[in-house]
Amino acid sequence: MQVLKDIRNENMHGKNASLKEAEELRDIILGIGKESILMICLEIKARLNALCKESYKR
Repeated sequence: MQVLKDIRNENMHGKNASLKEAEELRDIILGIGKESILMICLEIKARLNALCKESYKR
């Protein structure tokens, strides 16, 4: 997630990403050659949904 934060901060200060940086970010998000940030976020969302359902049952 730090990668996304760093890129956001750079863009907020007027720095545009290069093609190489954009490709690296795509690989991180999709999990090409590494763990996918997208899958991590979906797993966290599923866990939070399950916790919310449990708390409503009580």
